[in-house]
Amino acid sequence: MLESDLFAKLPLKEMLFLRRCSQKVSIGLGAKLRMWRRGFLSESYLTYGLKDRSYTDYVSDFVRLRKATRINGYYAVMLYDKLYFAKLLECFSDFLAVTYGIVQGGRVCYLGEARCEPVGTLVQFCRGRGAMVLKPLTGSQGRGVFILRAEAGTLTRNGKEIAAEELRAAIKDLDDYLVSEYVAQHDYASAIFRRTPNSIRIMTMWDDEKDKPFIAGAVHRFGTSSSYPVDNWTRGGLSASIDLGTGRMGTAGGKPVGGKLSLERRHPETQMPIEGVVIPRWETIKAQILQMAASVPFIPYIGWDLIVTENGFKVIEGNNCPDILLNQIHGPLLMDGRVRRFYEKRLALLRAIERKGRTYLLPLRL
Repeated sequence: MLESDLFAKLPLKEMLFLRRCSQKVSIGLGAKLRMWRRGFLSESYLTYGLKDRSYTDYVSDFVRLRKATRINGYYAVMLYDKLYFAKLLECFSDFLAVTYGIVQGGRVCYLGEARCEPVGTLVQFCRGRGAMVLKPLTGSQGRGVFILRAEAGTLTRNGKEIAAEELRAAIKDLDDYLVSEYVAQHDYASAIFRRTPNSIRIMTMWDDEKDKPFIAGAVHRFGTSSSYPVDNWTRGGLSASIDLGTGRMGTAGGKPVGGKLSLERRHPETQMPIEGVVIPRWETIKAQILQMAASVPFIPYIGWDLIVTENGFKVIEGNNCPDILLNQIHGPLLMDGRVRRFYEKRLALLRAIERKGRTYLLPLRL
């Protein structure tokens, strides 16, 4: 494999795609053309500081947006569909958020039970559990998520009080929704931002030389008022770096606007420290995630979203294509030789498939 396979000069069609996706930044036309030709958005020149750093240390935006989504091939559907993912890893149920059922056609069907009831009965179900999460069976970025709570006789949806009848009306038309456990987070995460669940994204890749998975990167996400009721980075949340060796968090930043990146040591709203906080039981978390990744060698590329609890952790979902930006705002991924080899080999496999005219018969478009 040549390095140019990761950074091949793109044809005009793909350059125009990157131009359309780019934010408006003042870096000069020449710099923009160089970015697009090498597979980067205009703003990456500023976000990654490419005036002073080598672009070859970073996974390009073209790979991130057009290639990485296809690395898992057909098996991407197992991550795209949240129910499929839960069933795939049910042997690790101690480390998975519980999936109660599926909402479809005005009914909620409880998994493992010969029982389907009108969707309105979820109000009583929530009162029995204290809290639960409703989220689309497929989708991303926290869109359409309802966090329901029942405390002291009061119902809330995404933090706002709601009457039982109003809640029933709000959920009666939901379709293809997952009903799952609300995972209570550890005190360290609540102290930083209490209003949202704050998750860790761990990215695993398959090392073909050693025939086992490895952790390529990890970040801790924290919600804000903009991202509420979720911690999604694209919607305004924060991404904090995690030292893989120690579990110690570094600075945190939101999605760059106009390429301008701001990394902070504290949460901007609560002013609670993020940098320096150590994630509890980090070694145990890493070991367990690697064991889970090893159980699905046919899915070489996974973004694991998990919440640390008082007694351990719970994986809440898997991602077919981890948002590389979450990691690369903190530093380039390709400085790790294993990561570079992974992308080189997988991109070569995709190119070979394209040359043969093969396509994966997916029930979805990636």
